[in-house]
Amino acid sequence: MAMNNEQIKVILSQMQQQNALIMAMLQTQQEPEPEQKPVHMENITAAGKRYGLSYGFIRGLCADNKIAYVRSGRRTFINMESLEAYLRRGEGGDVG
Repeated sequence: MAMNNEQIKVILSQMQQQNALIMAMLQTQQEPEPEQKPVHMENITAAGKRYGLSYGFIRGLCADNKIAYVRSGRRTFINMESLEAYLRRGEGGDVG
């Protein structure tokens, strides 16, 4: 089946409209979010050994929401960056 010039023009026009629509959609897409660095988490015992802090002291920081932590079942994992920032700020009195 042969197409005449008018049919070809209609098809080309439709293709141009679709192409323009696709280009507009691509231009409005959001930029991808930057990759986040992995969070360094350790259990309370390991965090205490690293900084010479007692288990109870670190548990207290968690209970008072002074450092970031995550509970997984019965285990508690400390966000080490949060603990380091707490220690740099020098909050609290007796450590250990």
